[in-house]
Amino acid sequence: PSTEKQQMPTVPADTLVIHGETDDVVPLAATLAWARPQSLPVIVFPGVGHFFHGQITLLKNVVVQQLQRPKI
Repeated sequence: PSTEKQQMPTVPADTLVIHGETDDVVPLAATLAWARPQSLPVIVFPGVGHFFHGQITLLKNVVVQQLQRPKI
């Protein structure tokens, strides 16, 4: 959901946010503004829009890599 149009709840501290740089549905600036006060890490995929077209393998690899990281 758009962080500008809807009140977004806080999320667990170990949440990873992944966002497309050219997302025209949820602006990157809005996501960064929402994530910043919560100190959430944000991974930005350069040149990628809202649906990650053509980048599903990269998206999968990033998610798998993050899931395999040891919990702190």
